Amino acid sequence: MTKNFKIKKYWITTVGMMLLSLASFAQEYNDKTTGFDAARITLTLKKRGLSDQNIKEEVALMRKLHNEQYAAMKKSEDEILQKMTSELTLKAETNIIQNNTLNTNNSLTVNNSLTAKTASTLAVDIPQTEKDALLALYNSTNGNNWTNKTGWNFNNPVTSAWYGVTVTNGHVTAVNLNNNNLIGTIPTAIGQLTELQWLHLYTNQLSGTIPSEIGLLTKLLGLYLHTNKLSGAIPASIGQLTQLQALQLYTNQLSGIIPNEIGLLTKLTSLQLYLNQLIGTIPAEIGQLTQLQTLYLHQNQLTGTIPSTIGQLTQLQSIYLSNNQLSGTIPTEIGQLTKLQNLYLNQNQLSGTIPVSIGQLTQLQNLYLHTNQLTGTIPAEIGQLAQLQQLHLFINKLSGAIPNSIRLLTKLTSLQLHTNQLTGTIPSEIQQLVNIINITFSANQLSGTIPSGIGLLTKLTSLSFYSNQLTGSIPVEIGLLTQLQHLNLSDNKLSGPIPASIAQLTKLSGLYLHQNQLSGTISASIGQLTQLQNLYLHTNQLTGIIPAEIGKLTKLTTLQLYANQLTGTIPASIGQLTQLTSLYLFSNQLSGSIPASIGKLTQLQNLFLNNNQLTGTIPFEISKLINIQNINLSTNQLTGVIPTQIGLLTKLQYLYLFSNQLRGTIPAEIGQLTQLLNLYLHSNQLSGVIPASIGQLTNLQNLYLNYNILNGTIPSQIGQLTKLTKLYLYNNQLTGTIPVSIGSLTQLLELYLNNNKLSESIPNSIGQLTKLTYLNLSNNQLTGTIPAEIGQLAQLQHLYLYNNRLEGNIPDLTNVITLSFNFHTNKFRFVDFSTQFSAYKTKLTLFEYSNQTKTDSETTLTKSVGETQTLTMYEDNRFTPADTYQWYKNGVAISGATSRQYTLSNLTLANAGDYHCVSTNPQMTI
Repeated sequence: MTKNFKIKKYWITTVGMMLLSLASFAQEYNDKTTGFDAARITLTLKKRGLSDQNIKEEVALMRKLHNEQYAAMKKSEDEILQKMTSELTLKAETNIIQNNTLNTNNSLTVNNSLTAKTASTLAVDIPQTEKDALLALYNSTNGNNWTNKTGWNFNNPVTSAWYGVTVTNGHVTAVNLNNNNLIGTIPTAIGQLTELQWLHLYTNQLSGTIPSEIGLLTKLLGLYLHTNKLSGAIPASIGQLTQLQALQLYTNQLSGIIPNEIGLLTKLTSLQLYLNQLIGTIPAEIGQLTQLQTLYLHQNQLTGTIPSTIGQLTQLQSIYLSNNQLSGTIPTEIGQLTKLQNLYLNQNQLSGTIPVSIGQLTQLQNLYLHTNQLTGTIPAEIGQLAQLQQLHLFINKLSGAIPNSIRLLTKLTSLQLHTNQLTGTIPSEIQQLVNIINITFSANQLSGTIPSGIGLLTKLTSLSFYSNQLTGSIPVEIGLLTQLQHLNLSDNKLSGPIPASIAQLTKLSGLYLHQNQLSGTISASIGQLTQLQNLYLHTNQLTGIIPAEIGKLTKLTTLQLYANQLTGTIPASIGQLTQLTSLYLFSNQLSGSIPASIGKLTQLQNLFLNNNQLTGTIPFEISKLINIQNINLSTNQLTGVIPTQIGLLTKLQYLYLFSNQLRGTIPAEIGQLTQLLNLYLHSNQLSGVIPASIGQLTNLQNLYLNYNILNGTIPSQIGQLTKLTKLYLYNNQLTGTIPVSIGSLTQLLELYLNNNKLSESIPNSIGQLTKLTYLNLSNNQLTGTIPAEIGQLAQLQHLYLYNNRLEGNIPDLTNVITLSFNFHTNKFRFVDFSTQFSAYKTKLTLFEYSNQTKTDSETTLTKSVGETQTLTMYEDNRFTPADTYQWYKNGVAISGATSRQYTLSNLTLANAGDYHCVSTNPQMTI
């Protein structure tokens, strides 16, 4: 009897250890354990166009949901396993008692000595149809490469020793192969496992459709196929699974509609179809699932309205319908769901008002209605939601005042009402939200002052009132919010100084007070905010100097002080901000030189010091900014040369040095900046030639070298800049020809070469610039004709050729008629464009032809008294019959001399003088 007692005790202990192990396992909520694929979900959300911040929030929310689901699932599994184990234990105990009664100690010893081989031989196999189903599953999901396939030998009987398989009374009752590297499809033979109660194939790489044969598993309690690559529609046969309690198909690529047959699953407690591509409406039949506790349909493409039948789901604790295209109003029946804890209807197209019945959801903890088109006011009944912790109504069209009843939400930790049309003041009752951590009222039309009672909300970590119409000063009580990490009061009408008490907010990582009317100085106490990563004080009326203590903010990544009235120098201590990626000090009254310590900011990507009164040279230390992408030092009083070391900044995309007093040449090293998109060196005193190395800047889109004293020719290498959209070389002293290679700049929109000394003809290749809208070649020494190819520039709006020496026929420009065409002071005649003139007259926005230069050669004739001399206008015989003439002697019109030819007969000494003819045309009446 003693021996029998020991065997019985050992069996019970083993079961107890197993249950403890499972209970412990259920608490390990890391992503690997639960099968939560954060990377895959992030990628899916990115494809849907969500912002990084929204993705972060959605992933966190979905992880929370996933863990809750996992815990519930494991709890359900454990309960069933415990029940099964208890039954087996009872059966085993009964068998032992029977054996003790019928057998001797000797026979018991024989039973204990059974070999493993004998035990295997005695095992009873499952029905062949079920075994075939397992074989089909193994083969169709690449079983040879499963992570764990222990026991899967089809030469042996199928038992619970097979990994992931539970056999009860000779039948397969559970298959649990989640996160086991299953690759392939679910076979139709799965329908042969007719005793199956649990099917767990989630977090694998299953593809293809869900076979309709799944409907044959009529004893199924839980179907978990989530986090795979399943596609196609949810089969209507799913409605045959009338015992189903949990249906989880989320994070797949399922499409089509939610079948109406879903309403037949009246025992469902959990329905999770989110993160698919489901379309159509939410079927009204969903209201028949009266046992439902969780309904997750978010992140699909569902349309239509939320059915009023949803009010019948009185056991619901969580509804997630966010990130769809649902429209219509929020049904008043939602108020019948009195057990609801989570209501997520955000990111849809819902309209109408927030129903007052929402006040009946007294168990509600999270209410997300943001990013819809809701109108009307926030109902006062919101104050009845005493359990509410999260209230997010932002990005709607809500109006009116924030109700005073908000004070009753004393458990609230997050209140986000931003981006609405809320009016009125911030209610002073807000000071009663003593548990609040996050408040965002930004992007509304709130007025008045910030209540001083805000200082009582000592648990606040984030406070955002930006983009309102708040006035008055920032209350000194703001300094009591010592847990604050994020403070954004920007884009209001706040005035007065920045309170010194703000220095007490030593946990601040982001301080945003920009775009207000703040005055006074930046206090040296700013140096106490050593956790700051972002400091935005720009676009105010701040005066005084930038305190040297700013150098203590060594975690700063962005410093924006621009558009103020700051004076003094840039402190050398700025070089201590070695984490800085963006430094914006432009549009102030800063003077002195750029400190050499700026070269220590090796993480800097954006440097904007423009529109100040900075003097001195560009320090060569700037070459140490190896990560810099944008440099803007324009509109200062900088002198000296462009340092050759600038060629080391190989990540540079934008270089703006214009409107200074820089001298010397453009360094050839500029050609090393192969990432450059914009190069603006105009309005300086740069001299010398344009370096040929500029042709290496093949990513350049805009090149501004105008208003310098550059000479030499335009290098042919300019044609390598095939991404150029704007080329400004005007107001220099460039000579030579316009290079033929300019025709390679096929993306060019604007070409300004005017006010130089360019000569010879306009190249025909200019006709290849078919996107050109502005072409200015005026004030040069160009000769020859306008190339016919210029008529191909159908986008041209402005063509300026004046003050050159061009002549001959003007090509047909009638295809380019939104044109301002100015070509005065050349050698053109009316005959050169008479056939096009009517079109020019009616369609051109500007046409200036007058004041042409001499068309015939000036000639000195020596004649004797008594001879005859005929003077001829247009000696090449190119004129129109309608041309009129007037001859002049010594600048005075000769009466009656109005023909193309003027003859002087019987010459006398009195006929000596300077003769010229002015030709006009009566059609020229623009």
